[in-house]
Amino acid sequence: LAGMPIRDIFRAVAAEQGAAAADEERFLAAKARLAPQCPHRVTLVEPVRAIYERLHGRVPMAVASSGMRVNVEKHLKECGVFELFEAVVCCEDVPRGKPAPDLFLEAAARLGVDPARCCAFEDADKGMEAIHA
Repeated sequence: LAGMPIRDIFRAVAAEQGAAAADEERFLAAKARLAPQCPHRVTLVEPVRAIYERLHGRVPMAVASSGMRVNVEKHLKECGVFELFEAVVCCEDVPRGKPAPDLFLEAAARLGVDPARCCAFEDADKGMEAIHA
């Protein structure tokens, strides 16, 4: 399930557990309310930071994340890289999450770059599927 938007993860788990689809909005609201209270801290892999810093201002860059915007932007700011990106695309911005290519296509569109000329980095299998879709 790594790399999938939280809505899709909820739907998969709900279907497996027999939970009502109506519970989805309540679950998402609770997650949004509780997430800022979680002590989890994201750390950035230093070689990745070096790539971002080296390319900043030379190549347009975007983040295409299956995460919710509030969390993605918070983590990028905590890692000190938020300002390095011209666009941040999150699960709320597209109709389909990974493994569909929508996040990456929207990121390319916001950058004004042909998707065929883009390079992507990914940490989950679903994201790799999206890159190649």
